[in-house]
Amino acid sequence: MKKKKKSGLIWALIAVIAVIAVGAVLLFFRPGQGAAQRAAADMRSATAETGDMTITVSASGALQMAAAEDVAIPEGVELDEVLVEQGDPVGQGDLLATVTADSIHSALADVNDQISAANSRMAQLADASESAYIQAGVGGRVKAIYGAEGQAVSEAALEYGGLLLLSLDGKMAVTLPASDQVAVGDSVTVTRSDDSTKTGTVLKNDADGLVVTLTDNGPMLGEKVTVATSEGTALGSGTLSVNAPMMVTGYRGVITDVLVEENDYVYASTSLFELTALGHTQAYEEQLAQRQELADRLAELLQLERDGGIIAPFDGTVRSVPDSGLGTNRFTLSPNGDMTVTVEVDELDVLSIQEGQEADVTVAAAGDGSFTGTVAAIDPFGSSANGVTKYSVKITVPRAEGMLPGMNASVEIVVDRKEGCLLIPEDALNQSGTTTFVYTGYDPETDTYTEETEVTTGLSDGVYVEITAGLTQGATVYYRYAEAETEDSAAPWQNMGPWGNFG
Repeated sequence: MKKKKKSGLIWALIAVIAVIAVGAVLLFFRPGQGAAQRAAADMRSATAETGDMTITVSASGALQMAAAEDVAIPEGVELDEVLVEQGDPVGQGDLLATVTADSIHSALADVNDQISAANSRMAQLADASESAYIQAGVGGRVKAIYGAEGQAVSEAALEYGGLLLLSLDGKMAVTLPASDQVAVGDSVTVTRSDDSTKTGTVLKNDADGLVVTLTDNGPMLGEKVTVATSEGTALGSGTLSVNAPMMVTGYRGVITDVLVEENDYVYASTSLFELTALGHTQAYEEQLAQRQELADRLAELLQLERDGGIIAPFDGTVRSVPDSGLGTNRFTLSPNGDMTVTVEVDELDVLSIQEGQEADVTVAAAGDGSFTGTVAAIDPFGSSANGVTKYSVKITVPRAEGMLPGMNASVEIVVDRKEGCLLIPEDALNQSGTTTFVYTGYDPETDTYTEETEVTTGLSDGVYVEITAGLTQGATVYYRYAEAETEDSAAPWQNMGPWGNFG
């Protein structure tokens, strides 16, 4: 009997403990209190502080050597011994190959003979001069004169596209809206600005318009005319243009006299302008340019003779050497100074990128630090895939120890930077129509945000936003935690089964 009594006491004690535990659980998980706790946990506040804002565009690509440059072997020069191989590093002034003395001497003599011949030809051309006149070249009627006495030919040609406008087929033209009143070939009446009339002919009448032609003898370029059918039905008005125009032009000299007038008919041999200050002839100028090329070759050969061979013009890496079997007669070097990384930028970001902008380049394989690069080129022709267009942007970055072609590089292109901005978290912003506002007050008793304050925003990096009006430094803003609610963030009782979830 004593044993049975003890068992009853134990069960009674367990029952009391269970009741107390259930009561505690229900008290702890009361819905109202849990919501308040959760609201307090989700509330955030931040102080408006000044700071620097940097806006970047992120991308990645592979390091590449800078564009290779050729070191050519002068024509006629033969190599004696090639001293480098593909992949070798070289310094500026290093000897790449020796050359045979005989080939240099032969090349020098050949170039010197060519220079002597060029001197003789220039002497023959020195006394010659360009024609002192500009001629029409074809027959036609003068409809506009742009060159003026005392004006440089090149000046008039640049400003107007030429010196004089000729009409070649004897016709002026006016374009009007298409009309069903006339057909191609019909005669019409053209009334000039002085009320005199000319007979015109319908040249074209289609969706592009009605074109009427008339004589070019008298009517002036740009003159306003009206056109009517032979019965007097108005077809419209417009300005006259030359139906078959040709511009007479030139490129040197100064105009001393204009020899024709507007509306004159000229022939192919008619002189239009008299010129002076023509200088040497074009043939002389061409010969002078050829002689300069020969002089440059001579200087190159003399330098080659002094150096004893082909030298590297800059620090770099040998990409290729001459190969007679492939017909290549040059060395190819990649400069050591810079490397490049080409990245693909989304169409939404590419317009914010400009040549010369700074870029932070990180090459994990070459160390933890970043390197300062520069936007060197932006390909204006994008490539589209899956409805997205991307543009290639090339970044140059100074080559550092450990950098090798093919290494992955992360790039942050700085598209905007501003110092001393007033910043708050972007999550604190609220929108109502076109108004942006923040809350500068919060009542924890009622979990209510107060003091709605309108603000004007500036730059944003996706985390912080610049406030240009509405807040002052030190102001506190309140906002709800922006992370989306998940199963783990729900109220505690929402995760429990019908009898609770205690284990």
